[in-house]
Amino acid sequence: MRPNGKQTGSLEKVTKRENTTACPDVASIQVRQMVLTSRPISEPRHQPVLPPVNKGRTSLMEDAHPGHVPHPPSENKGEESHAKLTTKQEEPEEKVSLHTNRGIPSNLREEKMTFYQSNCTYNPQFTYSTKNPPSVPPEYRKASDKFLDVAIAIIKKTLKKYGSYERFQDVTGGRPLQKDEISKAVQRYLQKVGCSDEIKVCITKDKLCVASMATVNRRGKLTINASVARERWLEGTLCHEIGTHYYRSMNNMKQPWGQGRKKYGMQPVNPTEEGFATLNTVLLRDEPYLCKVALLYYAAYKASSLSFSELYQDLSAYVKDPDTLWYICMLVKKGLTDTSQPGCNSKSQVYLEGVLQLLRHRQTIDFQLLMALGKISFEDVVRLKHIARIKGARMPQFLRDKHEYMKRLEHIMKINGITDAALRRLIDS
Repeated sequence: MRPNGKQTGSLEKVTKRENTTACPDVASIQVRQMVLTSRPISEPRHQPVLPPVNKGRTSLMEDAHPGHVPHPPSENKGEESHAKLTTKQEEPEEKVSLHTNRGIPSNLREEKMTFYQSNCTYNPQFTYSTKNPPSVPPEYRKASDKFLDVAIAIIKKTLKKYGSYERFQDVTGGRPLQKDEISKAVQRYLQKVGCSDEIKVCITKDKLCVASMATVNRRGKLTINASVARERWLEGTLCHEIGTHYYRSMNNMKQPWGQGRKKYGMQPVNPTEEGFATLNTVLLRDEPYLCKVALLYYAAYKASSLSFSELYQDLSAYVKDPDTLWYICMLVKKGLTDTSQPGCNSKSQVYLEGVLQLLRHRQTIDFQLLMALGKISFEDVVRLKHIARIKGARMPQFLRDKHEYMKRLEHIMKINGITDAALRRLIDS
């Protein structure tokens, strides 16, 4: 990491912007709820929203992502079959309380309001109602600048193409979705891949990340953040959470190391796990820009030397929407209590790091084996494949054609301006 206090590697402005922080009019906050709600794309993006309530739209995604071949049901489908998608027609939404979710401060609403009332100069002091408040894991307390130049280059390339981060979101992500639209789209996806009887879905607004996947006793639970779900990005989210995390978890249960990794001397699963999932998130897009993970990498690096309010102001030169800025700052400051001090949660950097490592070694990686062997680093595949149990492994549709998958990886590199020469220089040195 570069010396503390030295503001090197700052992202140059690629378009002229006002020299003001993207802080909203406080009066507008007091008449709105506190969470990102779905808004029409045409609505000006200058007023934040804080939890809970989602104003509805009438249009629905009838055929959000056609063209997928259904995944054959699992051999263990009968024993795994358990949970259904939670919808308004079946049962109430399962709440993820602000006061019980360890990742979310119990005073989030109050601190966000205070932050905006201070013209975005206040540094939130987060408290947690859990007995043992969360903290940043030791391995994520320092940020790296190893791939900072790549992150900046990707951000600049994206902003040059779209003019702003908000336009990038609107054009490539489409409109925000409301809960019933998310429910229907997710149900269609689960039916196509043969998982509709084995994964329970919770749609909530009380979550810091886009989505998460948990697997307990061979049963999956997918939690989706309704505040940030978008029409054309939802499929990528499902490829990330189900097509990568869930399938690798299920495949991992069949492996010798499924009951313990230590005896096999295995490398940590990250950054491979999140890098693989991130590639699969953008894989099917026409223009698979990696701007979001590049921005998170950059933000985590800057957070290591900036307070919350300083970070918010630094990022506001490139992101205008107050809610998006708050969301990014929360992710890279997650687990901290006093945000007036420099400090970061660098977990947000593993996505881009993992992507670049996998792209660097893509010609020697068998990505189908990487999926079939479960929760494993790409570095361990060759060493452990001889003792792996591959028969009956889950394989997502997008990975069944090796040639097509490799072509899409090449496309990701081209769109983001990533070259083999740059990857060799950064990773091999």
